[in-house]
Amino acid sequence: MLALVSGFQPFGGDAVNPAREAMLALRGRRFGPWEVAGLELPVVFAQAGELLIEALPAHRPQLLIMLGLSSGRPELSVERLAVNLADAFIPDNAGAKPQDAPVVPGGPAAYLSTAPTRRMAAAIQAAGVPARLSYTAGTYVCNYVYYLALHHLAVTGSDLPAVFIHVPPLPAQVVDKRGQPSMALPTIVAGVEAALLAVG
Repeated sequence: MLALVSGFQPFGGDAVNPAREAMLALRGRRFGPWEVAGLELPVVFAQAGELLIEALPAHRPQLLIMLGLSSGRPELSVERLAVNLADAFIPDNAGAKPQDAPVVPGGPAAYLSTAPTRRMAAAIQAAGVPARLSYTAGTYVCNYVYYLALHHLAVTGSDLPAVFIHVPPLPAQVVDKRGQPSMALPTIVAGVEAALLAVG
């Protein structure tokens, strides 16, 4: 079975994004019944969701895991829903900064994940990696892509399990930020692996 894992490029002045690094570490590997394909996404509202949706028929995965960075969170956050709101706190990598805008005009207010989020969070914790269920994926490009993916699955009648997981910064990203939580890349990768193995 094929799992498609996406990860975003660096943004906001950072030289690295742990979501992208985790995707690269997982890409091409096998975990139990799963083979992992990777997809790098730009932190650009106008491009990221379209690229992800285009990748689905190309890869035909049985599981979709989207990864993104959330500074300030000390654990892996398994996101339960995406909301129909784009409200950027900083410009994306193309300079766009939508505010109070719908992701899909006329779309539902929110979509629930189609993956077993509670089981995935429990599996991550059982692997010794801090994790929690989260009820807000924010209103930046992460949520934008998540909503577009779930909307696409809904309108096409797909039962593909899809989930977004936010990860903490890497230690190197917070060396000059007192009190800012971080997580080592191997720990992030182990957590995503556990989440993957919880499905199927």
